[in-house]
Amino acid sequence: MTDFSSAQFFSPFFLVMVALIQRLLKRRRKSGRRSGCSKAEGVGVRLDGKTAVITGCNAGIGRETAMELSRRGARIAMACRDLEKADAVAAEIRASTAGSVRVGQDVLHD
Repeated sequence: MTDFSSAQFFSPFFLVMVALIQRLLKRRRKSGRRSGCSKAEGVGVRLDGKTAVITGCNAGIGRETAMELSRRGARIAMACRDLEKADAVAAEIRASTAGSVRVGQDVLHD
């Protein structure tokens, strides 16, 4: 069991580290931020001319990511195991965002 009353436990290094952590926490509380990024960060960013290669975009998070990046103007390269499902999702993304979506073995070349 650690003896917290000993002077050895409260070394200068330990005290400096505690002070730094307290300062960082106080700064974070003052800024009102709870996580690593704010909610407004990245909102409205255009991705025109960028290409995003997304894996697993037949459903779930990958699908929503592909949809959102296409809305923002990025070209989407879908890397999926099931090409039939990928074609259906690609058609849906093209219809709703009018973006460039490629599916298949050679997705990066026109």
